[in-house]
Amino acid sequence: MAQYTVSQVVRLTDEQAKLLEDEAKRQECSKSDVLRKCITEFGTVSHCDTAADTSPQALALLDQLATKDEQIAGLIRALETAQETAKAAQALQAASSGGALAPVPEATAEGMTRWQRLKRAWRG
Repeated sequence: MAQYTVSQVVRLTDEQAKLLEDEAKRQECSKSDVLRKCITEFGTVSHCDTAADTSPQALALLDQLATKDEQIAGLIRALETAQETAKAAQALQAASSGGALAPVPEATAEGMTRWQRLKRAWRG
């Protein structure tokens, strides 16, 4: 038997709760078992096969989500490029100044309060 470790609170409308209870009675199992089965099936079955999910509004929203996902991926690539450029600029600056830059002290030293880190930074 599977061991369950996560406990969640789920908010349902009265109608949804009634449907869940009816399904649990029909399958002769607990409501949790019905929810687990639905969640498992949700991951293996296309959940966009119902008529409501193929409405023009739903398809438009799915297209918008796909566009947003592409935009986010582009922003992540741009951020990574900017970080690499900053590292290269720092290395170039260190090389042109004749020596390596001093490493930046770790901002979150374990066991130090914010005030202690601030004093340490002021003292050098």
